[in-house]
Amino acid sequence: AGELLIDQGRVGQECYVIESGQAEVFVGEDHLVTLGPGSMVGEMSLIDRRPRTATVVATTPMALLAFDTKAFQKLLSEMPKAEERVHTLLASRLKANLSDG
Repeated sequence: AGELLIDQGRVGQECYVIESGQAEVFVGEDHLVTLGPGSMVGEMSLIDRRPRTATVVATTPMALLAFDTKAFQKLLSEMPKAEERVHTLLASRLKANLSDG
């Protein structure tokens, strides 16, 4: 608990799927959401190769699946359901970002 998983502003080389445990997501000092099992974090940086848009901190002990860029691209190409889920996630985040201003 308390471990920094993703640091806002840094370029990421991996994304994670939470198998167990919880993490908090922050933009600056603002708390956005608490994530749990099944949630994916860090994928945006692998897709657009830009700095991380949020900070993610573990709030409980966690088990994570980690994917580097190559493994993430392979996952998307070999598992259409995973690609569909990522696209849905990206669309909902984009919609939320646009509605926030």
